[in-house]
Amino acid sequence: MGGYAALYFRCRFAFTGFDGFLLTEKEKVRLGESLAMMMRILLRIDPRYVAIIVFSVTFSTTVVTKEMAYRAMIQQLQSGKIRDPGCREGSLLTTRRRVSPSERSSS
Repeated sequence: MGGYAALYFRCRFAFTGFDGFLLTEKEKVRLGESLAMMMRILLRIDPRYVAIIVFSVTFSTTVVTKEMAYRAMIQQLQSGKIRDPGCREGSLLTTRRRVSPSERSSS
């Protein structure tokens, strides 16, 4: 349960690299225990609520994973480590023309 409860903080650390988003063991346990308590209450009220939470966490995890891969690809593209972003032809990333700083200032 602690893994789901810590998802936001793991994502923020992955996006920013800021150590302040890393949780201590005590914080992980506290979040995990409170999430477990909430799930038990929701099961008593209506088990369908648990399905909503499970879907939300699964969806969020998938989105974050894809966004992190995209961000890493953009950084590699900008640093020149890769030339082909691996995007489908016609996507915004492949059709967008880069504008130089001098072109930006003249418009």
